[in-house]
Parts: sequence; structure tokens; C-alpha cells
Amino acid sequence: MKSFKNFISEEVLLEGLPNKAFIGDKDIAKLERAVASGAPKAVTDELFDKVMDKYQSLLDRSFDKAKAIIKQNSRKIPPIKMYFNAKPIKSIKDKVINRGKRFSELNDLVRGTITFKTSKEADDWVKAFVRKAPGNLVGEYEKKEKGQETQYGYYGPHHLLLDVGGIYFELQVMSRKMWSYKAAAHDIYAQNRSKAGGPSSGARHMSNKLFNMGNQSGYRRESFEDDDEWELVEEINFEDMI
Repeated sequence: MKSFKNFISEEVLLEGLPNKAFIGDKDIAKLERAVASGAPKAVTDELFDKVMDKYQSLLDRSFDKAKAIIKQNSRKIPPIKMYFNAKPIKSIKDKVINRGKRFSELNDLVRGTITFKTSKEADDWVKAFVRKAPGNLVGEYEKKEKGQETQYGYYGPHHLLLDVGGIYFELQVMSRKMWSYKAAAHDIYAQNRSKAGGPSSGARHMSNKLFNMGNQSGYRRESFEDDDEWELVEEINFEDMI
């Protein structure tokens, strides 16, 4: 188990890490080869559906176990809210078949976000969680620092990949204020990610401004909170649990 100091000193890109449960699976390998070779849509659709049917129950179990672990570790530093989401099948299919991502390396099939009143509370929760996490639960960790991502200006939230039953659960930890501004900035990203030449200077400026605002100290309730693409499955108000 790495120390928290080692985690925060490493520059880790939380994407493309093979899910251990998928390693060596012939059906997944066949799907990835078909997509890479440009096989007809009917072929890739059938292969995709077969893989999803095969692993849906495992994804469900990993999802439930990750939620239980996160809740159990949130009693000393309680968050404001917890959001848990299983990536919609249509989004997985788009990512794999239309955008050419490897199914075996999707690290957001199951995911969650927990929000705190302040950034310090979020930092303290992550420190405690990483320190107490058993074995190899925390597969990867990254906190994006200011200036690392130059196009949209994304920085501030913590990102962790939790290895739960061989499936990586993507966990984001941030202040409630950052969650609100991040949702607004994501709209800019969604509108510009497929544009040739990338986002306009105006879009870049606005996204950078939103992340700067989200990282400022202070707390207030924002009017824009939930990203439409998040497709929330479950929202937990921690105060209802205690």
C-alpha cells in the first residue's frame, strides 16, 4: 500500500488501466479486435451485447460493494452528499464502438462522487481514506493541480480508482462548490470535445474561469448542480444515514 505522500507526488492519468476481471477474456478481446478492424456495426453490436450480458452482474456487485466501502469510511468526516452512478449502457457502447476505446480499459463503468462543504474537508477525507484503505483497494490516485490541464483549465478534484472485485470504481472527491462549477464547465467540454481544432478561445476562457471560481474558498449553494450527462442513479444525503 502506497503512502498518501507517494500518491500525491506521482503524476497519474486515470484512464486506460486494465480491469483485472477482464484480463484474458476472449469475448472482450474479440470485441476490441472487431472495433479496431472496422467490422460492420451489426457485428460489433452483437459482440458488445454479449460482453455486457456476461459482466453485468459483476458490475452490479462491484457497484454495491464500492458504495458500502465509501459509506463506511465517511463517518468521521461526513460529506454533504454522495452520488453513485453506473455508466449507462448507451454511453459505454458509444465510447467503445464509436470512439474506439478499449472495453477492457474503461475505468468509469461504475463511479461515484462525494462532496464536502470545503476543499479542506475533501482533502482530509482522501488522506484518511488512502491511509486506512486495505491492501490494494486504491489502484491509482490523482489530484489535478492548477496548470496541468491547459485547454479547459481543469483542476482541484481528487480522482481515485478503487479495485473492487477486479473492476475499477472511479471515485471523485471535491467540495460542493467545485461540484457545481464543474457541472457548468462540463457543458462547455461536451459542446467542444468533438470540434476540429478544439474549443474556441472564448470557450477555453469561460471553462478556466469556472474552475478558478470553483476552487476559491467559501461556501454557497449554487443553482447549477447536476450535470445532465451524469444520469444520477442514486443520491445519498449523509445526514439521513446518522
